[in-house]
Amino acid sequence: MKVGERVKLTSIPSSVHDNELETQTLFEKWLGKGFLVTEIGPVEGLAFPLTRLEADDVVGEGPDARIIWVEPEYLELPPNE
Repeated sequence: MKVGERVKLTSIPSSVHDNELETQTLFEKWLGKGFLVTEIGPVEGLAFPLTRLEADDVVGEGPDARIIWVEPEYLELPPNE
């Protein structure tokens, strides 16, 4: 998996739950959908890298309404066509 590729969100991390940003709701809406990988790398305070995804549809308001960060193991590359 690399920046610029499209991936599918295959499952929701158990650590995700609703908060003021409605994170769980967002993940449920985007489960099984495709995303563009825009960044992969370390995140301050975490011991593992995350993948930054940009969605095709907007959820909520603000500059991050299309963006989620998730561990690569919850993503899948689409089959080659």
